[in-house]
Amino acid sequence: MELLQLKYFCDAAQTQNFSKTAAKYLVPPSNISQSISRLEAELNTKLFDRGANKIRLNKKGEEFYIRVSRALSLIEEAKKCINHDDIRGEIRLCVRTNRNYVSAVAEKFKLIYPDVSFVISHNEPDSNADYDIIIADDTFKCDNMKKELLVREDIVLAINKNNPIAQKEKLLKTDLEKQKFITISPPGNLYTCTVSICNQMGFEPDISFQSDDPYYVRKYLKLGWGIAFVPSFSWNGLFDSNIVFKKIGNFKRDTYIIRGENDFLPKRVKLFADMLKKLH
Repeated sequence: MELLQLKYFCDAAQTQNFSKTAAKYLVPPSNISQSISRLEAELNTKLFDRGANKIRLNKKGEEFYIRVSRALSLIEEAKKCINHDDIRGEIRLCVRTNRNYVSAVAEKFKLIYPDVSFVISHNEPDSNADYDIIIADDTFKCDNMKKELLVREDIVLAINKNNPIAQKEKLLKTDLEKQKFITISPPGNLYTCTVSICNQMGFEPDISFQSDDPYYVRKYLKLGWGIAFVPSFSWNGLFDSNIVFKKIGNFKRDTYIIRGENDFLPKRVKLFADMLKKLH
């Protein structure tokens, strides 16, 4: 089984046409056909169903293609990593928490490595395999993935200073259960934190304002529409000057760097992960 042979197979699997693959590699179509026939003989199974002037990848071929294409991709990444000065390509991120922090690190990284581009999503991923790195908290489901602590931060109560409870030295359950709460829309992490903290204090929060965008959570706080449990590290410096903070209990939020179990990481991804861990 040869590397070029596998490249021929993967391209033919994509085009479903030996002639197109032959044209791409500048060889006669017979070379492609004979190479794949040898591959099938070595595997002792047919990978393509052949008909009159057409081929079609069969079920065995589809299974083989999925794994071989991944292997070829890893080989290409390994070749790139040999040259440490050649840091380029795409980093795919799913950022569920600490958006501002991750964005700041990405901005700094881009200045150092201008040939690296980022694809960043803040939504729940359809497949964890679609991303090089996922940044998320404990509530994120990451079976069969590696998880490394990135940030442990306090969850504090943010209050507009015009709210009478802002002047109290110690806040009790009776103070909070009368308040309206502002939070991220469910199933966002801060929504989960708010419900969990209030439940541990013995009451259900009156969540009157929700938003998918953290910017509006902070804006509603500025307007005095309610109070909110917020992360102390990742939202630090983003609030209006009329917001005061109270520590209620010892509630924390852990944020993790999450990735697949495969030990191989493209160098650009490893460098970015290292920078995430060093800057805070």
